[in-house]
Amino acid sequence: MYARSPRRFGENLICSKTLDDRSCFACLVRAAELLKDEELNADVYYMGSTQEEVGSRGAKTGAFAADPDYAVIVDVGFASTPDCSTWETKKLGSGCVIGRGPNMNRQFTDRIIRAAEEKGIPYQIGVEPGGHSGTNAEVIQVVREGVATALFSLPLRYMHTPVEVVSLTDAENTAKLLAAAAAVIPEGGRYDA
Repeated sequence: MYARSPRRFGENLICSKTLDDRSCFACLVRAAELLKDEELNADVYYMGSTQEEVGSRGAKTGAFAADPDYAVIVDVGFASTPDCSTWETKKLGSGCVIGRGPNMNRQFTDRIIRAAEEKGIPYQIGVEPGGHSGTNAEVIQVVREGVATALFSLPLRYMHTPVEVVSLTDAENTAKLLAAAAAVIPEGGRYDA
C-alpha cells in the first residue's frame, strides 16, 4: 500500500495515488459551489458511482433512479507522456477535454462549447470513435428512453499508478465547464431541433 500524501509541484500540478476518479468528484463539488447562487432551468444532481471499470453498474442503477434528461459524465483521460501518441492523449494544463462521438449528444455538446467560448473557459476536443468511450457515458446515454449525454475528461498523467498527476488549473476549469453546462439546459428540458 502506498501511504503518501498528495504533493503539489511544477505549474500548479498535484501528484497522488487514486486521483482517478477522486479528482473528478472534487470537480463536481467545486461546480456545486459555483452554482449555489445561480438560477437554473433545471434541477442539478451529482452522482458518484461505483464499478465503472467493471461494467458501470453503479452508473446504470443511479441514472435509472434519477431519470435525467441530460447528463455530463466526468472521468479522467490520458494526458500526454513521451510514450503515448499525440492523438491518444491531451495536453496537461490546457483545459478539460470535451468528448465528440456517438455516445455524446451533439446539440448539448455544441451548446457547452459555445458557453465555454463565451466565458473564456479553456477546453480541448477529444474524439471518441465508435460506441465505446470507456466511461459511464456508454451506459447512461441509453438509460430508460435515452439521456442527452456530454463527456468531460480531466487530463491525468500516469493513470492507475501511485503517482497520478493532474493540473489544478484543469480541475478548476472542469468545474467551471460543469457549471456552464448546467446553465445551458433549456427550460422544459428540450432543445429545439
